[in-house]
Amino acid sequence: MDHYRRLIYGIFFQILLLVGLFITIVFSVVFYSANQQDEITRQDYIRLVKASLQKNLLSHKRLTYDYSYWDDSYSKLVMKLDPEWAKNNIGEYLEQTFEISGSLVLDAQGKKIFQSVGFQNSPLFATTAFSESLDKLFLETKNLSEETRQISDFLEIENQLYMVGLNLITSDTREIDFTNPETPRGYLVLLKEIDLSPESDLVTFLGLHDFHFTADHKNTITNGFIMADSSGQVIGILDWHLDLPGTILLHKSLYWTAGALVLAVILCLLIFRRGNSILGIFSRDHERQQLLKLRNEQQINALKSLVQNNIFYQNNDDRALMEVTKTVCLTLRSDRTSIWFLNQEKQQLECHNVYEADEDRHSSPPSTIPVAGCEDYYQLMQQKRILAEEDCLSNSKMTGFLDLYLKEYNIQSILDAGLFQNNELIGIISVERTRKTYNWPLEEISFTASVTHLLSLLFEIRERRQIETHLISAKEEAEAANQAKSEFLANMSHELRTPLNAIIGFSDLMRNEMFGPIEQQQYKGYSEDIYNSGTHLLSLISDILDISKIEAGGYLLEMEDINFAEVAASAIRMLAPRAENRSLQVETEISNSLSPIPADHRALLQILLNIIANAIKFSHTGSRVLFKAVETAKDELKITVTDFGLGIPEHQLPLVGSPFYQGESTLRKKHEGTGLGLYITKSLVTLHHGTFRIESKFGEGTTVTITLPLQLPSPDHESMEQIKSEFSNSHSSKRPNVSSPF
Repeated sequence: MDHYRRLIYGIFFQILLLVGLFITIVFSVVFYSANQQDEITRQDYIRLVKASLQKNLLSHKRLTYDYSYWDDSYSKLVMKLDPEWAKNNIGEYLEQTFEISGSLVLDAQGKKIFQSVGFQNSPLFATTAFSESLDKLFLETKNLSEETRQISDFLEIENQLYMVGLNLITSDTREIDFTNPETPRGYLVLLKEIDLSPESDLVTFLGLHDFHFTADHKNTITNGFIMADSSGQVIGILDWHLDLPGTILLHKSLYWTAGALVLAVILCLLIFRRGNSILGIFSRDHERQQLLKLRNEQQINALKSLVQNNIFYQNNDDRALMEVTKTVCLTLRSDRTSIWFLNQEKQQLECHNVYEADEDRHSSPPSTIPVAGCEDYYQLMQQKRILAEEDCLSNSKMTGFLDLYLKEYNIQSILDAGLFQNNELIGIISVERTRKTYNWPLEEISFTASVTHLLSLLFEIRERRQIETHLISAKEEAEAANQAKSEFLANMSHELRTPLNAIIGFSDLMRNEMFGPIEQQQYKGYSEDIYNSGTHLLSLISDILDISKIEAGGYLLEMEDINFAEVAASAIRMLAPRAENRSLQVETEISNSLSPIPADHRALLQILLNIIANAIKFSHTGSRVLFKAVETAKDELKITVTDFGLGIPEHQLPLVGSPFYQGESTLRKKHEGTGLGLYITKSLVTLHHGTFRIESKFGEGTTVTITLPLQLPSPDHESMEQIKSEFSNSHSSKRPNVSSPF
């Protein structure tokens, strides 16, 4: 009896040991599986957070590039700082539109010459840490080549995480020679705080808790990672709390596992009967964990394959979208996967392609689903962005789809994720199961959402490439047109001037009867008409050639100190015959104490001749023209010419001074001219860094006011470009305005 008892006890003890060993193994497997799943999930989230941060940094870098690669930025921030323009178009505009924390402009030595209101109101940007970081980024940018002087990085300021972009400011319409040390330089800096609030898109989408950043990198990391800048220097820790699926599953299984252990101890005599069942339970649980792990790995590999297969760089969008539907369908083991896009009118949803797993093929069914009748579904997609329906046939929100699409293909469960561009719904990825209803797990929902983000990035890349291609084409067309115009004017000047000189010379001999009298007086009148017409045509050609030189930057000024009173007197003497023919009196008020003015003698004389001749031309017969010249408190010479003639209607004032503009048709018939005089005058005044203004009241007369600086450097490239820009704008339509995206 004792022998059997010892045998039974021995067997029982061995069974207990086996049970204990088995339970130990099972717990080890469960803990290992849970930890592995948690680690995989944690790494997935780390990769997603890093990818999102890099995407935001790239968008911020592009935004900085867009506003620094702009002709207005170069002219109003570098060439001549315009604080009001910078405040409206850089500072407050970027803060309100793109939620930029602040912006500033640096000169060539890295000193601040402008900073937005945001910088002034925030104490963070006045810290030494920010100044040191800014100096470091500026030195890194200075070490880059002139063509690639742009940098973006992450920055820590007062325990806050920021994105900073620093870019060399240049022009998008002309090439600036930065190899010349005299060329003005400036740098645009944009700073944006990374949104870590619970309402941010990243936190909401990933379901993170307590998403925070700390500059102390010695703190314990829970789920996040160490943040470093582009040079590898650690700037802090980005961390969060996450409900890990392995830990959740482990907590849920503790109770029934403990109950099974107690039941195994109490009912140890029934172990032989229950052993297989218990082994089966644990075996199935382990298989489920392994299957879940395998599916997570498959989903990660699927996302990698979409990127590694270069779907972003394929020229064939249809092929890329077909690859997406096949990858999603096979990864999630669904029956069908389709992609739909809203048409341009946004009135109906059109199917692009469907991948059917059973047939292993793509199809493009002629399926369209109108928006009318499916308003509840579209509203859900706009709000939730992703819709997982276990039994879509019984959902009242799916009524429109039920009649138009779901019943036709016997679709039981759907997982629909919206494709968004500029926060607008443009399409849908639909994962479909036809055999039975299916409860979509979180990891499959997350995988589908990740695919939609990849596609949204694909569409953004396509759009940017199209805009870039359009801009390059427009630039090449403009350059070709300008070259053709210059060649035409150069050829015409040579071809027309030679015969015109002969015509003018011979007609002058004939009208003056240099070789004897002309018997027929009518012929003498003809020779007078030939001489006048030829002289007028030669003047027109000379004006056009002057415009061409000014526009091309080839009109060179020989600056010297000039006695303005002498030049003005010379111009008035030259035009005296015209005034006498119309019984006009030219009254002058010129101060005797005028300082010498730095100017080109020929250009200044042409300016005065043009404005005085215009005043004489449009004055009433027998009236007067008033010419004044005084020095102002701003060290400028103010010249005014006033006539008391026809005047200019108010609606025509903005057009006066445009090339070839001559006013109303009645005026063109009454007063001859080419319409180029005032334009040439404005251009020459601009080359002298002066201003030109016309004031007029119809029926009473016109006043032309010109101001010229008394201290003036040599004309620079900026003035030439301003003339070319004015001429181009008056002869061509406005080029398309392309906005940023970031």
